[in-house]
Amino acid sequence: KNIIKKTRLYVTRKNASYRKIINESNLIDELKLKNFQIIDTENMPVNEQINIFSSAEVVISATGSGLTNIVFCNEGTNIVEIQPKYTKKFEDVFKRRYSDICKQLNLKYFSLKADSIKSELINTNSENKFINPNAIKESNYYNNLLVKKTEFKKLIDQF
Repeated sequence: KNIIKKTRLYVTRKNASYRKIINESNLIDELKLKNFQIIDTENMPVNEQINIFSSAEVVISATGSGLTNIVFCNEGTNIVEIQPKYTKKFEDVFKRRYSDICKQLNLKYFSLKADSIKSELINTNSENKFINPNAIKESNYYNNLLVKKTEFKKLIDQF
């Protein structure tokens, strides 16, 4: 019988246009103490993403496309989504999508709310032509995130 080594993953968004965790270096110090592997899925081949997520016991990430790889996780994997505090009705789709995926796949979902810090996305990025300018202005989804270190530590101490 093969023994599969379980990995602990933190998916960074350091190269993203928005929804970056601005105090990420503080969090990474805590994550390293707990043997988390820091990964950036942006330039990672798909087969590597499948392999690493399928061996994960815990995945922590700010909400974003890198988190879609949880579809490769095994049942019972702990998923922690770091989210902005959503305040608008139209943001419900953002608020629930990863928890819905977790429900479907029998993954254990946790959410950590972070404070929103205005991003420089507005009028500086070609992505804007696909996003309603009012949504960018009104939604916390397009902001960067500031995570309270004490709340983060309390959460990861569970794993």
